[in-house]
Amino acid sequence: MKISKFNISDFNEYNCMYNSYLVLVGKASFEDLLEKDLNCAFIFDPTEFHIPMNDDAYDVLINYFEQLEQYSVCKELVEAKRIAKILITYQDF
Repeated sequence: MKISKFNISDFNEYNCMYNSYLVLVGKASFEDLLEKDLNCAFIFDPTEFHIPMNDDAYDVLINYFEQLEQYSVCKELVEAKRIAKILITYQDF
């Protein structure tokens, strides 16, 4: 695989946010997204387990999509964050 230097002018903020949303709500895996586009980006490390907190990736994405008035995406993110918090609570036992 050829590795190329990152060029900021090629960065697409919306795609980065949308890819992050897809992974957090479970609509796509980061592996699938990377297969489609080796230059795809995320706002968090998708290889690490993401623990929902205040002002975390969920909140950043909710705020971003709220500004774009994509409320159905926001609703999915809120629900995914709620479920993730529940799962973490039960995992600690």
